[in-house]
Amino acid sequence: MTIAGLRITALAESIILLGLLLAIDRFVGAGDQFFHVQPHPFWIVVLLVSAQYGVYEGLVAALLASAALVLPSVPGLQFGEDYFDHWFKIGLNPAMWLGAALVIGELRSAADRRSAQLDLRLSNAERRERYLADAAERLALANRALENRVAGQLQTVAKLYEAAKSVERLGPGDVLLGICGLVQAGLNPQKFSVYLLNGNSLEAVINEGWTDTDDFRRVYDSASPLFQAILVHERRLNAALPQDALILEEQALLAGPIKAAETGQVVGMLKIEAMDSLEFNKTAIENFRVVCEWIGSAYGRARMFEQVSNEAARGVHGSNPLSLAS
Repeated sequence: MTIAGLRITALAESIILLGLLLAIDRFVGAGDQFFHVQPHPFWIVVLLVSAQYGVYEGLVAALLASAALVLPSVPGLQFGEDYFDHWFKIGLNPAMWLGAALVIGELRSAADRRSAQLDLRLSNAERRERYLADAAERLALANRALENRVAGQLQTVAKLYEAAKSVERLGPGDVLLGICGLVQAGLNPQKFSVYLLNGNSLEAVINEGWTDTDDFRRVYDSASPLFQAILVHERRLNAALPQDALILEEQALLAGPIKAAETGQVVGMLKIEAMDSLEFNKTAIENFRVVCEWIGSAYGRARMFEQVSNEAARGVHGSNPLSLAS
């Protein structure tokens, strides 16, 4: 606790020690404030306070000691004593006390400043140590997360390979049956759907994860913005983009065309309605593109094979039996 920057403990110690010394002088000594005692006992107060508290408190202690020396009574001028020598003797100790308070107090203040600087450096070092420890912990967590992610990606690649083999079928119906596994392996969505082109509209043929409370549209006619974006402009839509979000109308996070690679015709749409927020990233968007192309390629080949098989079957049944016999 301080008063005008002066610590109260220093002031109290100075007053108590000076009072104790004056009491000793009054009851035991000559009662002249130890004027003729050298070194003067008041040096104890000045040196102790200056060394313990610094310049400001030391100067106050020196002033109090000077007041305690001259205020009660000032020794008179002795016979034959020079006037200036008399006052020089009286003022010598107070001047020396003030000088000692400045020197010793400044040494104490300098030590306090160095101590404060060391404390600040120590505090900064401890803060840096905590920061580095936290950074090391975050790095370790990131490393473990990366290891788990790499392991998960390796498993995903294996699952994707197995799912891709199930899609590579000869019949369009078989391809549709294998699409769920391929989408789950490549994107791990919570809800998704596959739409096929039927005349002038897109109709849902697969709706994985949908519930009775969902209000996802099952049919998009040719006038709908989503139909135009997918079928006409062949765009892949991402709800993270404001212009795409307006077209998707909160019906999906991702939507893209299923395009037959052999004919270049858009035959349907893959739509992701829900997925974990951590899974919805740049990698998922790229995987979505690959899955759309994979499904389009497999479905297009299956439809082409089905068409060729049907034409071959019609050719065999429509031929002349006599010509076959000949």
